[in-house]
Amino acid sequence: MVNLKNVSYDDRDFTDLKYTGTSWFTDGSWNASNVGRTGTLSTARDVDAIVTFTFPQPANAFYYYGIPQCCGGNYSICVDCHPDAPQFKPIDAVNRSDDGRNPPVILFSYTFEDFGIHEIILKNNNDTRFNESQITVDQFVLQVEDSDAVSSSSSSSTSSVSQTAAAVADATTPSKSPLGLIVGATLGVPALLAFLVAVFMAWQGRRRRAAKRERPAPATGPFLLASATTSHPSKHSRSTVRAPTETVPDSSGSTSAAPPRSSRSRETDAGPV
Repeated sequence: MVNLKNVSYDDRDFTDLKYTGTSWFTDGSWNASNVGRTGTLSTARDVDAIVTFTFPQPANAFYYYGIPQCCGGNYSICVDCHPDAPQFKPIDAVNRSDDGRNPPVILFSYTFEDFGIHEIILKNNNDTRFNESQITVDQFVLQVEDSDAVSSSSSSSTSSVSQTAAAVADATTPSKSPLGLIVGATLGVPALLAFLVAVFMAWQGRRRRAAKRERPAPATGPFLLASATTSHPSKHSRSTVRAPTETVPDSSGSTSAAPPRSSRSRETDAGPV
């Protein structure tokens, strides 16, 4: 769906509106005291006074605003006129009850099949009912595409589609939370127990080493050595050494034991000292 908006082109827009004729009064104004509104107004009384309006931007419709006259208002308008065979459409702009205090109204409108640039020619004609005609121009209004609304709508649609896709993805993705908790608990408890045991063993080892360091050392002093008991021969005891028995052969060839030699030492006189 295309979003539309209206763009107004005031009668003082001399860039887009081209006035032809010598009787155009483009400094006029209107004061609708009945509704408390005011505005600018361009008018002309000359027959064949013309204003040409070329669309500044593509539009699919336009509206011509003017003020109906009480005493003569006969106009004609041509849309995209062919130079050799222009086809004007009449506009009856007479309001016999007009008191000069009414606001502008739509005197003519046209809708196109598509958006495009068009040219409008509006001219004044003689009104034979009053022998005169006064043409009025308040503004032209174009119906154009609202690009801002289209961008906003596209952004909203894109955001909506993204959110919907995200929601569908979340809905179709299996939840991993329960399995993760079970696996984490299964693997975490043994690891925690092992960590606690290791901490306890380290604490016990430090405690034992500290206890050994704090234990008092044994008293130090000279070692008592047991005296070895040695048997010495008594000075008064004498030992008798027996000499081996010698055998002496006799004349008959038999042997007999010879008397043992005395073991007593001989004293020898070494002479005067």
